[in-house]
Order: sequence, then C-alpha cells, then structure tokens
Amino acid sequence: MAIRLNRVLSIFSEQIQEIEDALDDLENSVYLGSAVGTQLDGIGEIVNEPRLGRTDVDYTAAIRIRILINESSGEIPIILTALNFMTEATDVSLAEHVAAISLHAYGVTSVPSDLAEQIKRVMAGGIGLVDITYTYGIPFGFFDDPEALGFGEGEFVSTVR
Repeated sequence: MAIRLNRVLSIFSEQIQEIEDALDDLENSVYLGSAVGTQLDGIGEIVNEPRLGRTDVDYTAAIRIRILINESSGEIPIILTALNFMTEATDVSLAEHVAAISLHAYGVTSVPSDLAEQIKRVMAGGIGLVDITYTYGIPFGFFDDPEALGFGEGEFVSTVR
C-alpha cells in the first residue's frame, strides 16, 4: 500500500512541478529585465513607447527611460536616476541655478546621442538645463587605483549649453 501511495505522489509531484515551471516562465516573461520579442512589445505598448525598429536591448533601455519619464514630476532624485541609467556613470551630481540645473556624470561608460533631450523629458516644465558635463574614468581616487585620474586628466565634454 505504501509503495502505491509513493508512486501516486511521485506522479502528482512531477505534474505539479511541470505546472510550477510553466507558471514561473509566464511570470518571468512579463518582467522588463527578462522580456524579449513580443513580450517586450507588449510592455512597450503599456508604457506608450514604440519599438521603432530597435533591437531588444535598445528597446529595453528606451522602455526604462519611458517609465522614468512617465513616473517623473521633475524631482531631483528621478533626474539623477535617469542620468545615471543613461550614462552608466559611477556617480552623478546636480547643481541648482535660478530656474535651471546643471548635471555632471562621473565615470560614464556610454553617452546616448539624445541625452539632453531625454533628460529634458524627465525634468519639470519651466526648469532649464544649463549643461550636462561628463567624464570617462574615475576623476579622483587612491594612488593604487589604475582607473583613477589625476588633476588635468580625463575627458570632460559639455553636451548642452
């Protein structure tokens, strides 16, 4: 009797495991980090970001930015999060001016060609963007850090005036 019960339980547990695996796959397909193809298109429709022929990687990045734009009311932490995400910087900062801001990204790895336009979409209306500067590499660091730059080293670029 115990052998039959073990066999029945074994059959049921295998079927339940298959169902659980299928449900996990379904659940993971709706997360932006794991969505591809058609699932990504669906998420793009939800947040109102057209694909425009972009690859899955580029489209995922555009959807992330769109989500920041949709959720933003121009708060400083959202602006800094957007700048950090778009440049993959090690650190970002913001300087306030009268009705305007300046942004700086340190240790960036990439800079999108439309960086200023995307940042302006995250900002509140009526606030100006003086400039965005960025530098590649770590601007200052410990002596034994090979990526750290000294005074006068590094590349600083202004993207908006």
